[in-house]
Amino acid sequence: MEELEKNERKGQGTFYMIIAMLTLIVAIVGATFAYFSLQASDENTVKGNAAKVGLSLEVRKVSVDASGDLIPLDETLLEKAIAGDSATENQMCVDKNGNTVCQVYELKVTNEGTAATAVNGTLTLTEVDESVLTNLKWQIMTDASTPVIDPGQFKGIEDTEVAKNDTIEANPGTKSYYIMIWIDETENEQNDSDVGSFTGVVSFTSADGSGVTGTFTE
Repeated sequence: MEELEKNERKGQGTFYMIIAMLTLIVAIVGATFAYFSLQASDENTVKGNAAKVGLSLEVRKVSVDASGDLIPLDETLLEKAIAGDSATENQMCVDKNGNTVCQVYELKVTNEGTAATAVNGTLTLTEVDESVLTNLKWQIMTDASTPVIDPGQFKGIEDTEVAKNDTIEANPGTKSYYIMIWIDETENEQNDSDVGSFTGVVSFTSADGSGVTGTFTE
């Protein structure tokens, strides 16, 4: 009798072991099938072409009538300087005596690629040779004929940022930045503190690292 009970218990143990092994095999097969199904789905549905990004830059002088050497300009007269004086037929950046008091440039960036892109832009002003331009100022204008009058937004020769993560649309998309440059009037003698000439280097780069540069001199 005891022998029979032992045989029954062994039979039950063998049965449960077989069930456990079958369950494990089904689980492994199911997991493997799900994995390969997912991989196959990705290969069949994720398709496309990488967008192309290409930038071009045009630097154009807007204040074309202001061709002389810069003389100091009071920062409270920026709007009048842009409008020009009636005595000189309202030529931009030319005062009533015909002197050049500022320069305005358009920095036109074009995205010739197939996708909108974010750009970063800089302007680096450099004194040439023995020049000293202690009070050289510049700003990013609201548009071609509207200067910013808030002194907190004026930039010095040590400042460079024109744009940061600005989006330009594609096919093609363009955006223009207008830069006004002048020598700030200090109401003191400036023959030693502001004399000579400078160059400007404009650089724009896209999110993918491609970039363009342009230069101007005064």
